[in-house]
Amino acid sequence: MENSIFLFDKKLLAKARKTNPKFYIGIDTYKGSPNCYCLTREIDGVVEILIAKQIWNDEIFNTEVNNLAKYFNATIIKEK
Repeated sequence: MENSIFLFDKKLLAKARKTNPKFYIGIDTYKGSPNCYCLTREIDGVVEILIAKQIWNDEIFNTEVNNLAKYFNATIIKEK
């Protein structure tokens, strides 16, 4: 279809395929409130938020973050 609308920019997708993007997961954990994480991708200094999510269950949260980190080879960033 020539007149179809694309959700993603074709130029950005082509650039993402050619370069090696860096992935990061920023996490925030608070006692008594939901744990939150944000999966981001950096390409040539441009950062895109891919997923922003909160999860109440600690076990599910840790499993999901660790699986995403393995799948995307992402660096996990958290508060000290």
